[in-house]
Amino acid sequence: MSRNRKYRRKHRRKRGLACVWCGRQLSKATATVEHMIPKCHGGPDEPWNLDWSCFDCNNNRGSDVATPSARARIAEVLADRDVPPAWQYVVSAIRDGYYYDKSFDRRAEARI
Repeated sequence: MSRNRKYRRKHRRKRGLACVWCGRQLSKATATVEHMIPKCHGGPDEPWNLDWSCFDCNNNRGSDVATPSARARIAEVLADRDVPPAWQYVVSAIRDGYYYDKSFDRRAEARI
């Protein structure tokens, strides 16, 4: 069994299958994996950064970390997780409205 499949099974048991954005109950067929810090912004494929979302919410959000509602929800969800110390400042930057892109290993100083 792949690492990803094991993680998904464990994640379903621990958090249930509900969309992290709208709260709608999901089935295995309708659940998509949501990166709270999007991959295009350097978000890792680590358990603390993953959650479930419905297809519509995942597609509508895309890689958005700019809107106040997205920033607030990301900060709220990640506050209850064991985010590694190296990523704490990324979560703080998103919460506070600063753009952070780990893939370029630099923090933009301009507000979003």
